[in-house]
Amino acid sequence: MWKFDPSEPVRLVKDMVKEGVGLLSNSGGNPYYIYPQVTRPFDKSSYGIPTPEEHPLESIQRLFYLTSVVQEAAGDVPVVGNGYSWLRNFLPYAAAANIKAGRCRFVGLGRESFAYPDAPADVLKKGAMDPNKCCITCSLCTQIMRDHGTTGCVIRNSKVYMPIYKKFNAEAVEREHRS
Repeated sequence: MWKFDPSEPVRLVKDMVKEGVGLLSNSGGNPYYIYPQVTRPFDKSSYGIPTPEEHPLESIQRLFYLTSVVQEAAGDVPVVGNGYSWLRNFLPYAAAANIKAGRCRFVGLGRESFAYPDAPADVLKKGAMDPNKCCITCSLCTQIMRDHGTTGCVIRNSKVYMPIYKKFNAEAVEREHRS
């Protein structure tokens, strides 16, 4: 079984801090990699991407751990916590716990901000996120990105993003069939 070795990322973080970097955000992968759950867990996979055997909470735990390793190595330099979207309306609680424990200094929202751009305001003003506005981690925004289109939430803003999703996905499928 694969075991995470933090020595290289820790060395890189310390070198970056020494050179004056004032803010860090980390990731465990990228959306073009065959296993995107390494960087963001999902309920539904992108086209052609296998669904992992691990539970999404395992992916989240790995991301939270990586962020804590980076924050510890970075010292006073703030590190952005990431990987929270799958948690939906429970996101603020995990974020608060990680910030309070010093595992990150603040939290960034990726896919969640496509689906629910007012989430931070709702947390601050209403004390919670509306579960009916949260990202459902369907991977359609990721699919648009993988297909080289301008991305957004296909579910929550379907008037704008469904046509983009269909266009770029059809082009990607056509390219795949030609190769």
